[in-house]
Amino acid sequence: MLNDDAGSKMEDGQEQDVRSRDWLALARTCWDQSESFVQSELQKPWEKALDHFHGRHPSGSKYNSDDYRGRSRLFRPKTRSTIRKGEAACAAAFFSTQDVTNVAPTDDGDPIQIASAELMQQILQHRLTKTIPWFMTVQSQFQTTKTMGYCVSRQEWLYERVEEMVDQQVMDPMTGAPVLDAETGDPLTLQVPSERIRKDQPVIRPIPPENFRFHQGADFLNPAEDSPFLIEREAVYAGALKGAAGSKDGILEWLDVDDATLAEAKVDTTSSIREKRSGYDPLDPDGTSESIEDHELVWRHRNIIRDEEGDDWFFFSLGTVSLLSEPVRLRDYAPWLRDGERPYVIGYGMLEAFTATPTSQATLLSDLQVAVNDVQNLRMDGIKHSLHPKTRIKAGEQIDIKAATSGAPGSAVVVKDVANSIAYDRPPDVTSTAYAEQDRLNVDFDEVAGAFSQGTVATNRRMNETVGGMALLTNAANAVTEYDLRIFAETWVEPVLRQLVRLEQRYESDEVILGLAARKSDMIQQFQRHGIDPGLDKLLDQELTVTVNVGIGQTDPNMRLQKFQVAMQSLMQIGMGLSQMTGGPQVLQSPAFQAIAKEIFGAAGYKDASRFLAFQDQGQDPTQQAVQQVQMQAQQAIQQLQAQMAEMQKAIEDKQADRQLRAWEKTVDVQASMSKQERELAARLAMEKQKLAVDVAVKREDREANAAIEMEKLRRQQEIAQTDTLDEAVMTMLQGALQPPAPVRTERRVI
Repeated sequence: MLNDDAGSKMEDGQEQDVRSRDWLALARTCWDQSESFVQSELQKPWEKALDHFHGRHPSGSKYNSDDYRGRSRLFRPKTRSTIRKGEAACAAAFFSTQDVTNVAPTDDGDPIQIASAELMQQILQHRLTKTIPWFMTVQSQFQTTKTMGYCVSRQEWLYERVEEMVDQQVMDPMTGAPVLDAETGDPLTLQVPSERIRKDQPVIRPIPPENFRFHQGADFLNPAEDSPFLIEREAVYAGALKGAAGSKDGILEWLDVDDATLAEAKVDTTSSIREKRSGYDPLDPDGTSESIEDHELVWRHRNIIRDEEGDDWFFFSLGTVSLLSEPVRLRDYAPWLRDGERPYVIGYGMLEAFTATPTSQATLLSDLQVAVNDVQNLRMDGIKHSLHPKTRIKAGEQIDIKAATSGAPGSAVVVKDVANSIAYDRPPDVTSTAYAEQDRLNVDFDEVAGAFSQGTVATNRRMNETVGGMALLTNAANAVTEYDLRIFAETWVEPVLRQLVRLEQRYESDEVILGLAARKSDMIQQFQRHGIDPGLDKLLDQELTVTVNVGIGQTDPNMRLQKFQVAMQSLMQIGMGLSQMTGGPQVLQSPAFQAIAKEIFGAAGYKDASRFLAFQDQGQDPTQQAVQQVQMQAQQAIQQLQAQMAEMQKAIEDKQADRQLRAWEKTVDVQASMSKQERELAARLAMEKQKLAVDVAVKREDREANAAIEMEKLRRQQEIAQTDTLDEAVMTMLQGALQPPAPVRTERRVI
């Protein structure tokens, strides 16, 4: 009791401390600090990178000034081309097969965890292909890392219910029959309120980096969890906030705000980023006013702030103007999170040690992009001047200047002195130096970007004259691209999928999805055949490991297939040699051979060989296991046949007893009401019926004897088939001893 009183007093003290703390001022301080860092360090590089990505000269460029109005102002979209090649490699690496994501059990020897992994694999596959736009999400996040350095996403479970009026038939409480309308005779119906689930699914929401704030000094290994605060800014309609006042979002209760406060949240200071991304600012406010229309957009902040004791508190605010909800503990608002975890993931496209905001690829290539544009435009100006030179006109001459400078073919200009009145200032032709410099810049650009282009091949003559040289260029470019893909997969894709698995474990209740996933799981089907049911909650609550199968050499389909073939051939050769040395295939199931397989497939670009080979426990003979499996199946078939025969015999006996009892009861009733003559007649009839029954019984015994003979024949055939199956299983396992055995999976029925 003392501990309970102390705990309750501590909780009461914490609640009083929460209510007394000025959370709005704390959120405003965090936002202002991070906003200052973004404005001073990140905004200009982001704007320049977005301009280069969209093929525009950045703000402040000389090509946007009046001095270059008549000069060449071309922009060569090298940055966009390089990023698009990376996006193509990303699509090839993550979406070339349906099997990119792999859910594995933490304990490979636990059949419950194996079944849980198979079930979650199918659920995840369904969600990523049916309800979540996974392709668009991955590609957009990868593009964001290349242009702005990092990407951010929020994972949550979206559950929406709508109330609607439905027709319900009126039933008579006494008879249970429908009540009819006295005038029309139709069933009487009433409008009653009902709830309908509109959305019940996990959601992955990409967030623009300019709308997300965290401390710049956070640990680069996991800034989303290390930062003392996280603030997400999202644009919502003012009418939605007005209508939400007084309602609840889980354990949060929305507070009421007036129009003047909503109007203050329209102020924006980072519209230039959206202008660079879209060419215009879709959220540009019209200014502040005392009233605001429902269709206008305002800023709503999702704030996560860590207190002195290490607890995360979550609340909504209307910008930095007013609170929209009271603070609650994050673990209470999102109970699916682990200790210290937050529903946000920050991913990188390039790795910079000890930096939470790394440089983007577009920013890294910005100076080379400017140099490429300069050489291109200077060369174009020289070519234009050489083909259409400047016109020099003698002062004081009466010459039509417009006609002299138009340069139209076949045009004529009237002059008094043909030799001296007009002349052309023709500069020298463009030399090969301009083209050579352009080629060198292309090579430098591709080398920094880690790309492989036709321009690089055309420039390096010694490299493109041989097939080996082409292979070296391709391999070097692929290595850099796949390195970037691995960084993206490790920092964003896998953490997001791990959070998605925990969301599914906590909230998934769709019977259709669970049923489809269970039918596709081999282990669950095996469980169902054996009558084992560990329960759906137990299956979903298992500890699982989520990995993404993206490795070195996985962006080129031909190279990926070639490496897989080489790995399998090498493993087969080593397995055959070891089997001959040890005198049996048992060595193929040893831990040493498993380590060899892992090493070979690791060199081929895979994490291990578990996706392709299933190893059994040490000391278990594959042949003996196959024999036992066939014996178990045959025994189950015999038991089922015997049970069916017993049920048939029992049904026959029950039917005979029922017929005899009914006949006896009928006889007693008839005899009690008949006269003597009638009883004699009834006796004769009974004797005839008895004779008929004897004949029927004899015929039935003949049929049963024939059925017993047929059953004996069937049993002998099954024994012969069982013997043949055992022999075939033994021969098959002996012949295929060098091949990894197929995993023995069991399934269970999901209720």
